[in-house]
Amino acid sequence: MSLIEGLNKILQENLTRLHMPGHKGRKIFPEILKNNLQEIDITEIPGSDNLHHAQEILLEAQQRAAKVFGAQKTYFLINGTTVGIQAMILATCRPGDKLLVPRNCHRSVFSALILGDIIPVYLSPISHPKTGIDLSISVEEIEKKLKQHPDVKGAVLTYPTYYGSCSDIEKIAKILHHKKKFLLVDEAHGAHLALHKNLPLSALQAGADIVVDSTHKILSSFTQSAMLHIGNQYLSTEKVELFLGMLQSSSPSYLLMASLDWASQQAEEMGQIKWEKIIQWTHQAREDIRHHTNMKPIGNEIIGRYHVVDYDPSKLLIDVSSTGLTGIETEKILREKYRIQVELSDYYHILAMTGMGTIEQDIQRFTQAMIDIDHKYGNPHKKLTSLPIRIREGEMGLSPRKAIYAPSEKILLKNAQGRMSKEFIIPYPPGIPMVLPGEVITQEIIEEIEIMQRWGGTIIGLEDNTLQNIQVIK
Repeated sequence: MSLIEGLNKILQENLTRLHMPGHKGRKIFPEILKNNLQEIDITEIPGSDNLHHAQEILLEAQQRAAKVFGAQKTYFLINGTTVGIQAMILATCRPGDKLLVPRNCHRSVFSALILGDIIPVYLSPISHPKTGIDLSISVEEIEKKLKQHPDVKGAVLTYPTYYGSCSDIEKIAKILHHKKKFLLVDEAHGAHLALHKNLPLSALQAGADIVVDSTHKILSSFTQSAMLHIGNQYLSTEKVELFLGMLQSSSPSYLLMASLDWASQQAEEMGQIKWEKIIQWTHQAREDIRHHTNMKPIGNEIIGRYHVVDYDPSKLLIDVSSTGLTGIETEKILREKYRIQVELSDYYHILAMTGMGTIEQDIQRFTQAMIDIDHKYGNPHKKLTSLPIRIREGEMGLSPRKAIYAPSEKILLKNAQGRMSKEFIIPYPPGIPMVLPGEVITQEIIEEIEIMQRWGGTIIGLEDNTLQNIQVIK
């Protein structure tokens, strides 16, 4: 089957899309983007400007976006949030510099550390005691690591998390700035936060110096498009522009850039109204699922616990374990029986994502399906086997960059205890590495991989897709 045929097959399923991108496949675009894609797929010609030297319509579009999202300056990204994360880290750190890095950050952060030969000082996240999902980075953890490593240049944080929980980055920003250090924020899941007062503070509002938003995840731009925002008016942008020019395509897609301009215009014109509705719809969904099923919607009850200061109410994170089903089983039932596709599932949860293209019927269908699944497929007397909760911070034998270039050999994963990994081991989604290059593999990690395989989890990063073998450093 060709890719085109595969995409058409998905299209024919007529799925309710509670996953990214935020437009949900709906035609919420201006006529030119709906009907003239081929005609406006152009290159740098007179009148179209140049992303890498924006002076005309692209400069104006980026200035409009900066105004909408509260930035000093905004850059359009056509290589995803990944390129923005890499650029902001490489622009603010020199080779050999130390950077505070949550151990649960996205793989793109670690790729930036490798590219720039930057030394991570790991921050340990606060995890849920039952499910193990990472919820926050505490202020105390920041203060402790700053005391232990006063020479760090700054910190990069994920805010909010994939699951919607928020650390106190406003306080963290003040602590870092008091010590003349910067705060970089991966706000991949928070492009919408500035659009409504009942959403958590945006990272820019909280005082971050540079922020990267996955505009495509929740707003209405096309997949692979994103924005980098400068929050600190005193920050030199020369290196940011230098690294964006090095890392981004020299043939940027005008379709992606046009969709970014449209996304910021749409956010300004109707963002507040749209998120007012989404907050109401998801609140009702949580209430209905809580009262009519054995499932446990996650929401404001975690605020004030686990160092969480806020929660994004537009996310629908449901703990389904009390039904006797795993999240992965529930996701499969939703797709096969109800034609609903959610964003992700793990052993305990499913996560449904809303966005600019979400309509009330999407949430109603999801809610009714969850109630139906609980009644038809659930067994509250069946108890899921508890998974071991691993402390995420591993022993770093080598820096990630040195490990990438070190000689290696292939051995059986079951025999890898005590060896340093040459490869990433990444459960996906959400794309948070379980093991990094240079980290020591423990028996605990080997057992966790085996458990994930048994309950149907997906792991990427290894050359051997069967997960039987792993490259380790000689």
